[in-house]
Amino acid sequence: MLKTKKKRIPILILCIVISSLSFTIGAYFMRVKANNDSIDAAKMAFASEDYLVAAKLYSDSIKYSKNTKVINTLKNEAEQLNTAKETFNLGKKLADDKDYLKAIEILNSAKIYKKTQALIDFCKAAYIQENLNMAKDYASKKHFSDAILLLESIITLDSNNKTAINLKTTYEKAIAYIKVEKDKSIETVKIAEKPKILTSKYKISVDTSAQKVEVYENEKLIKTMVCSTGTDASSTPKGNFKIGLKENDRGYSFYSPKYGQGAYYWVRFWGDYLFHSIPFDANRKIIPQEAQKLGQKASHGCVRLSMENAKWLYNTIPPGTALVVY
Repeated sequence: MLKTKKKRIPILILCIVISSLSFTIGAYFMRVKANNDSIDAAKMAFASEDYLVAAKLYSDSIKYSKNTKVINTLKNEAEQLNTAKETFNLGKKLADDKDYLKAIEILNSAKIYKKTQALIDFCKAAYIQENLNMAKDYASKKHFSDAILLLESIITLDSNNKTAINLKTTYEKAIAYIKVEKDKSIETVKIAEKPKILTSKYKISVDTSAQKVEVYENEKLIKTMVCSTGTDASSTPKGNFKIGLKENDRGYSFYSPKYGQGAYYWVRFWGDYLFHSIPFDANRKIIPQEAQKLGQKASHGCVRLSMENAKWLYNTIPPGTALVVY
């Protein structure tokens, strides 16, 4: 009997070992299958552009995979594409709102997403066409300076745009011709004739501390307007000035590619310093954040007014009007 028991013990141990090995092998193959299933699911999610899900599935499969470097690369790619897709959707919304320049700026950081370049091309084409149409419209009204500013914004975006370049040259020649004709007419004035001095019953004061503009007619205050003068870093010059006398000292609108802003109803009082409306963007839409600053120091040195007040000053105040800024 004792001999029989001794023979059974090794057999029992062998059975346990075999059972353990079977369990280990089975668990291994289950892990391999789970890994393969995760990778297959990740590939499907990737193909359907569900990049966030793909990234998570790749992340889950790393613990079962022998080739973690490849899986980790795929996971990182999926995460980057997910970010790019979100940026694309934001850019598309801006494009739908016709804020083409802002859309292009955002989309340039998401070019790894396959649909991005087509949207960038669309935004560029739409922006160029829109500004070409506006430039031609301004030129038809002989607002050549405003037209040129729009064309320059196109050339900044597309330096090889022949249409914008040729139109800019044409409008510059038109401005030069107008100037020559004007100079000729000035030369025909008799030498004995005294030049006409423009006088005005109006006076304007700009209070940079209170951020207000006051207009007087025959020494009587007739209008008070909230304004925004220059910031401390680019302050509005103080002193006595006069509203510009020349034809090019006022205009319907302008745009500065340097600052990415423009404005309506501008009136020059000294050098590059103007009265004008609250700023608009490259698409000629009023910038809400800038509009909210009215009543605070916010400009590059000009005096900003509400659209209504800028238009009133543009239409009412004649050249040569006295102005004091303090």
